[in-house]
Amino acid sequence: MFDRGPIGSGAVNEVLVTQGELDEIAAIARDIYLYDPGVIPASMDHEDEKILVKFDWDINESHRAAFTYTFNDGENFTQSDGDQSEIEFSNHLYERGAELNSYVGSLYSVWNDNFTTEFRASHIKLDNRQVSVGPVGFGEIRVELDDVDVYLGGDDSRQSNKLDYDVTTISLKGHYEVNGHVLSAGIEQEKLDIFNLFVQHTETEIRFDGIENFRNGQAARVYYNNAPSHNPDDAAAKWGYSINTLFLQDEFTLADRWTIVAGVRYDRYTTNDAPPTNADFVADYGFSNNATLDGESLFQPRIGFTFDLSDTTDIRGGVGLYGGGNPNVWLSNTYSANNVQQFGTNARNVDLFDPSITYQDIDPNAPAGAGPGWGVPSPLYDDITAGDGSNFEINYLDPNFKLPSEWKFALCMTHVFPGDYVFTADLLYTKGKDTAIVQHGTLSRWARIRTAIPFTTVCVKPASFLPTVPKVMSPCLSHLVLQRALTMVSTLPWVMPTMTPKM
Repeated sequence: MFDRGPIGSGAVNEVLVTQGELDEIAAIARDIYLYDPGVIPASMDHEDEKILVKFDWDINESHRAAFTYTFNDGENFTQSDGDQSEIEFSNHLYERGAELNSYVGSLYSVWNDNFTTEFRASHIKLDNRQVSVGPVGFGEIRVELDDVDVYLGGDDSRQSNKLDYDVTTISLKGHYEVNGHVLSAGIEQEKLDIFNLFVQHTETEIRFDGIENFRNGQAARVYYNNAPSHNPDDAAAKWGYSINTLFLQDEFTLADRWTIVAGVRYDRYTTNDAPPTNADFVADYGFSNNATLDGESLFQPRIGFTFDLSDTTDIRGGVGLYGGGNPNVWLSNTYSANNVQQFGTNARNVDLFDPSITYQDIDPNAPAGAGPGWGVPSPLYDDITAGDGSNFEINYLDPNFKLPSEWKFALCMTHVFPGDYVFTADLLYTKGKDTAIVQHGTLSRWARIRTAIPFTTVCVKPASFLPTVPKVMSPCLSHLVLQRALTMVSTLPWVMPTMTPKM
């Protein structure tokens, strides 16, 4: 359901624009720009399809196989510009959806009374989409009235917006019981391949100051971003990495009241993909923007215990180092926001119907005579071909980057009172190690930030290689750096995850 409408429409939120003004804008779009913007939306249908297939096979008394296939394809339709001072035609909405295919196969084997193994292979493919409702190939138009901005065409942030990734995992685990100990060991490889495309304005964004300027083609501003090839896919982040894991674990009991679980986990990252080098960045800063995770590793020792104090009370606790959990989008930006693969340009006070302007890359499905909105004005097109124009901030990985991790300490108690009333108290302390942050690359002073979360303090320290005095940078060298920080968190949660090492 969409709750906005013009004055007198009866919508939940009436926006300060008349139906007559909207009709006039729609007529100009159809008659002059040859584009049907749709209507002011009230509601749209949603779909969600799910399939689950599972097979189990008892091969014999010692071996069992299992296979699971999962499919999900769903979407909803989302407003692009939904403030009370904005209103949009239906073709400016976008479909936000994803198609997921998951395949998991396992083989469980009992080799003797003491030794069991599990082999597991899985593949997940996700196709995430954000696609404008209206015809592909027409850019965004924004008509600015006194109190309201009216939008039509394809939303500027959905013109080239796509995320695909594949995750392939293979693992082998074994468990061996001997002399009261359960010894576990395993090896695993998780391989991630990513296609991440996000480029605004690849089909242009055009802004007009009022309806008459829209009618006469007098644009206040025109934006265009793209790869120099004018193929947005060439500006996408195409990269991946593998996590190679080994683990060992021992579980045993002491004096019939203590259960101890101790182990170690080792993760090593490998990749053959590196961001393209920006020569201007190297010349100014003396190091490259193409650092990766290749060769980084993390050794994670862990130990946990359970102590049965009595039939009604047990105490649990543990300490361990845990890694992972950082969003891949941080790393993905280093592969796309580098001022090598994409550029942006814009122009002010443009007469879109000036005979000297030709329109490039007009969509092949556009109507005959199509121009503004359907194609790119030649001066802006030529800027991108030459790699000129205003550029974006460079994202790069700190050359001294280390894999983020957290030391977790826990102490917990559970007591069962008569009548089966259960009392639980948990204490959790977490200390960050090499915590990842995003920081502007020219910052060099200590920053101390106290958040609104009780018992939480975050200290941010810049990496040592950063200049102590911010240097003046050209627009193409305004940049961000993904680096490390020191994070310490102390809290008393209601729920604490188990401290039994998960290998």
